[in-house]
Amino acid sequence: MKKILIWVIPIIILAGVGGYYAYWKISSKPFTPSAPKEVSSADAIKTNVFTNSDHKITIKYPEGWEKSDLGGDKNVTEPLLRENIVYFYDPANLENKKDVQSTKVGVNVLRFVSESKDINSADDWFNYIKKKVDDYTETLGKLNDYTGISVTKSEVNGKWAVIEEYYEPSSTRSRDFYIYNPDKNDFYQIITWAPKDLYDQFLPYFDLIINGFKID
Repeated sequence: MKKILIWVIPIIILAGVGGYYAYWKISSKPFTPSAPKEVSSADAIKTNVFTNSDHKITIKYPEGWEKSDLGGDKNVTEPLLRENIVYFYDPANLENKKDVQSTKVGVNVLRFVSESKDINSADDWFNYIKKKVDDYTETLGKLNDYTGISVTKSEVNGKWAVIEEYYEPSSTRSRDFYIYNPDKNDFYQIITWAPKDLYDQFLPYFDLIINGFKID
């Protein structure tokens, strides 16, 4: 699956990457990802709703997609410890039907507690994330076939956000949204990915999830 977070412990990232490429080497049948049903906008997509009562968040996601809880620590309080919230995937693009993380098209929602006490504006949040992206680009990104496209300031339903666009690996296009919740000094990383030649066709589906993400 995609790059989890730019400051996760390196040995964990490298282990995941190694498994990813090992899987590709032993795959005996080539898999061709499929395009989604063509829609004019996210408004044309039928939806389901995911809720997380612990953090009072709701997320809309496309009808026909499936969701999974990848396990791990919950309700984390230690800074930068990853918490899996929900993993959405297009079942039509699972290469291995027994492994939800083999999907070529998906969205992973993670939560972290920030270690910084100095985020007081949208610019502070942008600078915080931009520094993390730059550090990753100069270190692990060189090992993981990472090519950055852009890092931009944004907003998601009234919350400060930063969008990171990149290729990793080179055949996959991704957009990560880092959404800050100042009330708890925590944030959510929403990772979206698809084959680069299909990403624009899946964009309305990704937009549905991003625009449907709300913290109550």
